[in-house]
Amino acid sequence: MGGGGGARPRPPPAPDVFTQDDDGYSTLQAGREDGGGSPLVREAARACPVGAITVSERVG
Repeated sequence: MGGGGGARPRPPPAPDVFTQDDDGYSTLQAGREDGGGSPLVREAARACPVGAITVSERVG
């Protein structure tokens, strides 16, 4: 979730769920696979320029 083409990387939309390196690449934090209840996870999925984040509801 960073910028490309010389753009400055943006902070990840859900910083309590994702980390971001100096190149703008985000990584899911260990133990946060459930999204940690963050309402920003859906925004992170929507904003991901390569569609690498998906959100699904767990039933049960």
